[in-house]
Amino acid sequence: EPKAGKIIIGFLDGVPTARRLVREGKNSILVASNRHYPPLPFDQSKWVHAGTLEYACRDMSKRYSGES
Repeated sequence: EPKAGKIIIGFLDGVPTARRLVREGKNSILVASNRHYPPLPFDQSKWVHAGTLEYACRDMSKRYSGES
């Protein structure tokens, strides 16, 4: 079950998606971690839930080594 504040993984209109679910009043949006991607309206009827992200490991070596 998708919960507000969590990163949810699934398919929105058949497109694989992993974004944070944010509630704004009665509406919900999916917000990407990358600010270059716009928020998407969340429509439960078009969503196929695959899971919720609980933990992520990320390689931070490029971030601190000066590489792009």
